[in-house]
Amino acid sequence: MKRELFLYFAVIFLFLQSGFAQQQRQSQLITAAQAETDVLALYEGAKIVKTKLEHNRRNGSSHFEIKILTADEVYIEVKINAANGNFSPPGRQRQTDLVRLTPAQARSKALALFPNGAIVKTELEYERNSLMYEIKITTAERRSAEVKIDAVTGDIVKIKRN
Repeated sequence: MKRELFLYFAVIFLFLQSGFAQQQRQSQLITAAQAETDVLALYEGAKIVKTKLEHNRRNGSSHFEIKILTADEVYIEVKINAANGNFSPPGRQRQTDLVRLTPAQARSKALALFPNGAIVKTELEYERNSLMYEIKITTAERRSAEVKIDAVTGDIVKIKRN
């Protein structure tokens, strides 16, 4: 009887501990508004397009994925650790500082491949540890195409026609 009572209280104690730890973890989270403010402070003239909170089930961490539209009409996704407000991974807070090719130059390169095409969307993203412009185009034949250009070297990495 004593053993059963001890196990009963042990289970209750562990249950309460896990709830307390989870509540503590949640209280440490920064808000979406704080994360958005930090991103907008880095990208002057940018607009928030979308913000979502993502949870990593493997390690229990959370981060905000904030998609912005910069003043020169480039979409960028920025990740911020929800527990401490740090940019994730560290050092990626201002992606455009690493870029040598301007958005206008990247668009010109892409349009040179598809004369009379129209730019639909320009994104700057990390792909395989490189910064890439992903430019979506509607061709003169009204088909969609996608051009990936290395934002540092200016090399055309991929051309996809749909």
